[in-house]
Amino acid sequence: MNRGFNMESGMAFRLVVSHFIFLLLHLPHPAITFNLDTKSPIIFSGTKNTYFGYSVGLQANSNRARLLVGAPYEPFIRRENNFYQCDIEQHVCNILFSSYAGDTSKTNRWLGVTVDTNPRKDNNFIVCSHRNITKQTDFYGEYVQQSGSCFEIVGTKIIVITNPGKKATAGISARYSQDANSIIIGTPTHGSQARGGYIFKNSQQPAQPVQGLTAPLNHTYAGYAVNMVGSKIILGIPRYQDYGAIDIGDELIEAPQIKKTKCVLKTSISTPCRSLMFCGSVLKSCGPLNPKLLQYWVRILDGEDETFGTVQSRPVRGLL
Repeated sequence: MNRGFNMESGMAFRLVVSHFIFLLLHLPHPAITFNLDTKSPIIFSGTKNTYFGYSVGLQANSNRARLLVGAPYEPFIRRENNFYQCDIEQHVCNILFSSYAGDTSKTNRWLGVTVDTNPRKDNNFIVCSHRNITKQTDFYGEYVQQSGSCFEIVGTKIIVITNPGKKATAGISARYSQDANSIIIGTPTHGSQARGGYIFKNSQQPAQPVQGLTAPLNHTYAGYAVNMVGSKIILGIPRYQDYGAIDIGDELIEAPQIKKTKCVLKTSISTPCRSLMFCGSVLKSCGPLNPKLLQYWVRILDGEDETFGTVQSRPVRGLL
């Protein structure tokens, strides 16, 4: 009796397991298309060759969801850059900002190279143009210099964050902190003035360079990508010693220099790594990183004690 019962139970168990394995192998896995509608996607298209979609941000307030879309390149004569807001329900995009108004200093500045929405007030957001130029004057006269700039949209105002007098590409990356009180602005620079990034707090004070590592960052593209978790900052340095690194805490996590097949970190985390531009996109170019890495404080090299520049506030008029 017991024997027969066990045999039947065993057969039933094997049958259930085999059916379960069959379902796993042959039915669509729910995680494969998680959050991705493959049957009826909403598609927004921009003007040809304008890099429409180079950066995106989602405004998901209670009224209506909208998509912010950067189109930072303009192949035509005017070199105009447009930044769009797309209504997800009505499937239509409108120009929110334009960088051209007959001012040649505002053309081809890549407005919309990066965008991030405020995690607490998603009607507020920051959009940057890392190729923005400013006019400078020295002993020889007036000249222009690429410095980059960012624009934080706060309600009906634009907070203008500039970087006068400095050779940089400020705004090639930007990210809000989770409490929305701070913004880190990625600022790859050239030569001995390598900074990496700046912290901009409370939309009122001039942004301050973050103090940190003493490793040489000249010509390393430090700040090409940034990320924040609370007050913790992660900095991508894609050309550090020609292989790339991440600035995390008091140490530099470097890309492997032999075949670059594995990212072996000091936290015993191994992930596949393919890109020579290691950490050109933080947390993406070298696979999924363990959340433990986010517990470190990342600081950015700065050789001098100085402010980022000037901060201005003006009404929003649809033109940057």
